[in-house]
Amino acid sequence: QVMTRLPDRFVCGAGWHPSFLADDKADSPHLTTEQIVGDLYLGIGDADQVQSITKHQRFLDATAEMSNVAVDVWPSADHGFTWPGYATYNAAAAEGCWTKTIAMFERNLTEMLMGSGPFRNSGELRKGPDPMRNYSGKLTRIAALAITTPSVVPSTGGTSRPPATARTVTVP
Repeated sequence: QVMTRLPDRFVCGAGWHPSFLADDKADSPHLTTEQIVGDLYLGIGDADQVQSITKHQRFLDATAEMSNVAVDVWPSADHGFTWPGYATYNAAAAEGCWTKTIAMFERNLTEMLMGSGPFRNSGELRKGPDPMRNYSGKLTRIAALAITTPSVVPSTGGTSRPPATARTVTVP
């Protein structure tokens, strides 16, 4: 939802085994998909026992024709499939998600820093001073946001957080 609420601040985003993409609340993500400006990648397991594809279907339908939203449905992948050391870990799905997410981050951050793409400094989406630079013109921040919500992992029967993982994205 942060990509719809702050579209000029988030160049791209990714969600792996996401939760609550569609619900019956007035602010459900599936009702605001047209506000997603940046690229969004989602990796969903077809065997997710916590948040099934059926629960996401309204979001998937709303984004089906959006060229900036990519969704992969990973066969035999359960909720938490990117968490090494958990019973639900699926190496092929995890590596696929990492590969696609890193490629998306590299492409979008490179375009942003090189002044091309939809988030270029002089582009239509950014009005006024570049929020990525301070008053002296130096680059002040590049942030990548990763959100994992505590979930009930079926194999553990309890609330768990994934182990910390990190990847580095190098931008020229």
